[in-house]
Amino acid sequence: PIICEALRNAQKNFLKEDINASMVANWEQKDLQFSPDKNFLLSADKTGTIYKWNLSGEKLIDKCFLNPASPIEAVSIPAWPNTIITAHQDNSVVLWNVSDYKKPIIEATLRAHNGVVRKILTHPAKINYFITAGKDSSIVINEITNINSVNPGQKIKINFFVKDMLLDNATDNVIVLSEKGDIYWFNLNEKKMYALNETESGKSKANAIALNEKNKTFYIGYNDGKIKVFSMGDIYKSNSLPVYNYAENKSAIEKFSFNN
Repeated sequence: PIICEALRNAQKNFLKEDINASMVANWEQKDLQFSPDKNFLLSADKTGTIYKWNLSGEKLIDKCFLNPASPIEAVSIPAWPNTIITAHQDNSVVLWNVSDYKKPIIEATLRAHNGVVRKILTHPAKINYFITAGKDSSIVINEITNINSVNPGQKIKINFFVKDMLLDNATDNVIVLSEKGDIYWFNLNEKKMYALNETESGKSKANAIALNEKNKTFYIGYNDGKIKVFSMGDIYKSNSLPVYNYAENKSAIEKFSFNN
């Protein structure tokens, strides 16, 4: 099912569109992430509270307060067991041991960027790296030797600010959405950036991106509520599929994801 994150207007609900259910948190949520096994969903608010949701019953399983030194911008779940990674406004990336959600422990802290860290990507199976994007116009492939040893890897300079990015696990391509609404992709092996030639006329601007790995489709949500669907086979050829409109009242698509 699609999980929509309502970030604007201080809304705090996750809307699960297939059953029209809501999952309610206490504060506006900054990010959400499915677990590698797809059994639960994590969300993070700016105060440092992590919420763990049961996707079957749409209920809160657990939550923990991380008490971070800086507000959270993003959260991710690596393949390491009992671990979450958070990105922060002070340029730090923190790895937490959450084997006990009531007593989270900092395992490692990394500073690979010169500004706010906007996004974290982890592979559901590969544990030797994770990717971060910062507001210093850079993407970094960080290396993990073990949970206590994390080092900044290769820094890839880009000429835009990253709003969101996704990892296509089948191809090891990273798809990036800029704050201006432009979309790019690069291959982790080639380290080359390519532009997706997707343009919209008028005031419509790409505002959110998502992958449906089961159906091999790529979704772009726009600020006017439109959603465009692409075949993953065509993404890297820049050919689009027909437009589908899932939004009500033409409200902006802020963030969405798929429980692949």
